[in-house]
Amino acid sequence: MSGDLAMLRKYLEDSTAAKTKGRCVVKNVTLDGNRTTVTIVCGKSEVIGTTTYHGDHYESSSSDGTTVVGKRLGGCPVK
Repeated sequence: MSGDLAMLRKYLEDSTAAKTKGRCVVKNVTLDGNRTTVTIVCGKSEVIGTTTYHGDHYESSSSDGTTVVGKRLGGCPVK
């Protein structure tokens, strides 16, 4: 993702609200160099996710044990 902290926070708040139908909220978002940390609260559960970007790929892990690795393969086709 590109942009500043305010843009990232807005995107995460909007997408989290839409995907969870308002059941979850973004509690905290931080940017530190190539690393983002996001805290999402759903009822009494809190999940902290950290993503580190390395040029064309990233690594993400969260406090619930989820890990993801991704790589940019190219641009998206325009329809």
